[in-house]
Amino acid sequence: MAVVVKKGAPKPDISTPDAFKQALINAKTIAYSDPAAGGASGVYFAKLLERMGIADQMKGKTRHPPPSGNSANLVVAGKPISTALIRFLHSPEAQAVFKAKGLKPADAPKGT
Repeated sequence: MAVVVKKGAPKPDISTPDAFKQALINAKTIAYSDPAAGGASGVYFAKLLERMGIADQMKGKTRHPPPSGNSANLVVAGKPISTALIRFLHSPEAQAVFKAKGLKPADAPKGT
C-alpha cells in the first residue's frame, strides 16, 4: 500500500493513527482495490476504514480500479497519482522486491 499525493501538494501527516485518519478525511479522493473482488489489500483497507469509523465518509470519494487492474492504473487513466510512482513500481528494482516477497508483478500499463 502507498500514500500518494499530487506533485507539488503538501504531504499529509500520517505519522499516527489519528493523523492518518484525518488525512483520509481531508483527501479529495482515495483509491484501493475493490474488496468485492477479493483482493487482500482492498478487503483489509475497507475493514480498516470501518474500524476507524469513517467508512461512510469515504464512500463518496473512493475509487476502485477494474477487477483486472490495480489502483495504480487509476493514475494512468487520469486520476490523481504520480506517473513517476507507476514507473517506479514497474522498475526492475521494484519488480525484484515483489518477486522476493512472493508477489507476481503486474504488467506495466501502456504508455509508462
